[in-house]
Amino acid sequence: MEASSSISNSDVKKNLKLLGLFLLFLVVGNAVATGFLEYAYARTLAGSSGGRLNYFLQNHQKYKAVILGNSRAHRQIDPEQLFLPTYNLAHSGMDSVFHVGLLSELARQNALPSVVLLHLDTRFFVTGRNRNAVLSDAGHLKQLYGKNPEITRFIRERDRFAELKYLLTAYRFNGKVLPILKNAFASAPEQGNGYQALDPSPEDMGRVKEALGRKGEVEPGKGLSEAECELLRLAVKICHDNNAKLVCFTGPVLFPDYDLTEAKRFLDKELGAEGVPYFDFQRDAIAELDETMWRDQTHLNHKGALILSEELSRRLKAVLPKSGL
Repeated sequence: MEASSSISNSDVKKNLKLLGLFLLFLVVGNAVATGFLEYAYARTLAGSSGGRLNYFLQNHQKYKAVILGNSRAHRQIDPEQLFLPTYNLAHSGMDSVFHVGLLSELARQNALPSVVLLHLDTRFFVTGRNRNAVLSDAGHLKQLYGKNPEITRFIRERDRFAELKYLLTAYRFNGKVLPILKNAFASAPEQGNGYQALDPSPEDMGRVKEALGRKGEVEPGKGLSEAECELLRLAVKICHDNNAKLVCFTGPVLFPDYDLTEAKRFLDKELGAEGVPYFDFQRDAIAELDETMWRDQTHLNHKGALILSEELSRRLKAVLPKSGL
């Protein structure tokens, strides 16, 4: 009986020792991995896994304005056509929570320029997506979890196990390791102003004709998204608190395919009350844009983007102070 008890106690001690060694390995390994990935991430100045953000943070003194938004800003607003030094920090394929997350990080790092040009995709306000879906793209900024309060809050809201997962600080780079290493050690820093043109191609007209075949088919709105409204209000607050001039705009479409009445009513009222200029190029169409200047139903090619950028610059001159920028 005593021998059995002795063997049992010995096994317990052995298992506790192994557990202790495993936890020590886990802690040390996590610290080493985090330190290396932080170093690599800081070197990343290209790509969408944080590189373009890092590039702007390191060069923000050069710019008086920054552009945020999805592909309808990234691929359609050429800073060269604007009257003030501007960097295009828009990211294709990302939703509002990502852009507001970037805005909050610029503010946190004291890198907000005098003017913020925020593209609003009005469809997002009335497509009926639930709150979890609206906040989904916050995960693309998870390298800033625990550092940026807003991004941390967004991630925790949609993932109830986030606090447990991110105890391993290296988890912030989960799914980003290869892109970060590639851009940190295998590519030159991004050059230019962030704009990525959609060069005209022979296929453009085919896509445009196909889209025009659906003209007149308008999907009804599915109610105003409170989550989208909250994100817009947060963007307004961040700019106000950091003395940055916020200007919102919505890019043109070849033709409307969604009932945006409720979204436009909200934006006019909300932004009007806050004194935020709003240029809606869907409602105020640019006459010079013809069918040869479109890539598809919602994107202009480079020819059209130049005209849109010039018109945006003209309107900006009318609402921005002539001094103090």
